[in-house]
Amino acid sequence: MTLKSEWLSDINDMHYKFGATEWVEDMYRSKNYKILNDFLAFRLDFLEEEFEETQAAFLNKDHKEVVDGLIDLIVIAIGTLDLFKCDADVAWDKIHHSNMTKEPGANKSRKNPFGLPDMVKPKGWKSPNITKEDCGMLFDIFESEKERLQTLREKRDLDNELKNNIVNSQYE
Repeated sequence: MTLKSEWLSDINDMHYKFGATEWVEDMYRSKNYKILNDFLAFRLDFLEEEFEETQAAFLNKDHKEVVDGLIDLIVIAIGTLDLFKCDADVAWDKIHHSNMTKEPGANKSRKNPFGLPDMVKPKGWKSPNITKEDCGMLFDIFESEKERLQTLREKRDLDNELKNNIVNSQYE
């Protein structure tokens, strides 16, 4: 199997054509991290939708739609990495290297009707060292979302405390 090396470039061209790259960059520059977090959730839902369509094509034995679906999954996955400025090449190399340090073996937690070896983590195996730099915008988006959610939790706790104080004062 040969892969077309222009995949990322093709996806990037598509993002520019439809304004996605500029929109994400504008949202990031404006620190609209909540919107970007929601956009990432949308992209993940999009992957799930395409996966379900590909499964349906498999069940219908529609070879063309299976290929179309698998390519769509790749486009969305690579496109998401591209839009969020993740260093997919560096992350790929780290993950591939880590996977290659695994050994052939059996994963007893799932059935393997084909007898092919599973990728088993040997003793001392180390997960890939994905850095925040490899993750592009995602670090800033997630840190902002963690802070926003913490603020919401604290506000909810404060509201609950206030409500409890009001209720308790009625019985004094």
